[in-house]
Amino acid sequence: MSSASVGIAAAAHAWAEGCVSLGGAALVLALTLPSAAGLTRRELSFRSVLGWLSATQAGIHLILTGLCGGSVLTESHAMLAAHACAVLVTALLLQVGDGALWAASRLGRACRFVLVLLRWAAIPPERRLRFTAVAPVRVAPSLWRCPSLVLRGPPGACAS
Repeated sequence: MSSASVGIAAAAHAWAEGCVSLGGAALVLALTLPSAAGLTRRELSFRSVLGWLSATQAGIHLILTGLCGGSVLTESHAMLAAHACAVLVTALLLQVGDGALWAASRLGRACRFVLVLLRWAAIPPERRLRFTAVAPVRVAPSLWRCPSLVLRGPPGACAS
């Protein structure tokens, strides 16, 4: 998610005649990775992906332009259009890919029971575990256990 956003943003910057350096791209990738990792733990709506990407693109633009020594807020309309296209293209691609991954995850969870049964059926009957009832084991009474309840006194009270 993060690498797609940074990659498309760097391409948009280069297309709109902005300055792109390898160090700047690596920096924004390192800055966006933690938030992207947090977002991948659950299925996201298109709005939330679009919001995260918009904020990421704004940050990427500020960092890349600032590192090149340019004026951060006085850019051309081509740069704004390139970032807007980058946001929309990335959001659409991520939404389709993310939806496919979550559908595969749901299918895998649904098929888990069937797979366990198939795996159990593949084991030859003579190698399957058999559970039998086991008689309880009697433990000899310990010398340290009192036959009667003693509320006070030294441990020797049990010996009597």
